[in-house]
Amino acid sequence: MQIVINGSTPTVTLEATDDALVSGQVAVVPMTVTLSEEWDGLDTSLVWRNGESLTSQAASATETPWEATRQAGMLYVGAYGRRTEQLVRVTPFVRVAYIKPGVCNPDNPPPPNNWDTKLAELAALMDEAKAAESSRSTAETGRVGAESGRVTAEQSRVTAEQHRATAANAAKAAANTAASAANTATVKANAAADSTNTAIAAAKSATDAANTAASNATSATAAANTATDNANAATSAANTATANANAATATANTAAGKATDAANAANTAADKANEAASAADTATAAANTATDDANAAKAAANTAASAANTAASTAADLMSCLSVVNGQLNITYQREA
Repeated sequence: MQIVINGSTPTVTLEATDDALVSGQVAVVPMTVTLSEEWDGLDTSLVWRNGESLTSQAASATETPWEATRQAGMLYVGAYGRRTEQLVRVTPFVRVAYIKPGVCNPDNPPPPNNWDTKLAELAALMDEAKAAESSRSTAETGRVGAESGRVTAEQSRVTAEQHRATAANAAKAAANTAASAANTATVKANAAADSTNTAIAAAKSATDAANTAASNATSATAAANTATDNANAATSAANTATANANAATATANTAAGKATDAANAANTAADKANEAASAADTATAAANTATDDANAAKAAANTAASAANTAASTAADLMSCLSVVNGQLNITYQREA
């Protein structure tokens, strides 16, 4: 019997002598097992099924187990591979041949080689195989779901990339617009700065002019105060001159009175001179002298009166040049014709 296991698909080739398989045979069917490279490094076993009976043996065995042909029925074979305690590969069962009933009593077979232990191991392996298949199916379902999720995620990524590109273009356009607006604002700010500087310069010039005007006003005020003081001094001098003139006039009047008295006395003396020639000459000389003194006093009085009149006229002219307008003293100079 030739058993070839290529991947997960076993095939069985029977020799001509294998057609006469009957139940109850022991070590009468030689076999060889060939495994593909997928099974390299695995601890491989064969599983025989005959009805409800399962029998396991190493893939390196050279004869079919007698348990597989213990009873009549269709015989199947499969394989599984383990690495340490982990089940790695499992094949389905394939049909081998029909076991014909033999003359041996199947209820009294030769002693098995750890039959119960092997059967329990085989049942456990079958359970593991079923669990592995279930896990594989679940994993496949998960893989399909993951692939579907990957496709959806890829579509989302493409959509997101499109949105990102659109957003990037919009952001770039917005940035360009903002830059243009910033440039415009900068130009306007520079113009405003220039206007501000011009206004500051104009304000400074106005301040300087105001300061100059204030200084000029202060100087004018000082000059007006000086002129006022001078006018007051001139007025005081005029008043003093007037008083002096009045005093001179009084003195002249007194001198004139005395001169008149002297003249009267001279006349009296002249009358008496007739009585005394020497006394008259003396009196005449005295009278002449008194007359001269009187004339000199009168001339002095006239001169003083003229000076007083001139001072009074000058004071009047000065007062006529002074006027107060809006609280300020004005001096008006009249040019002589």
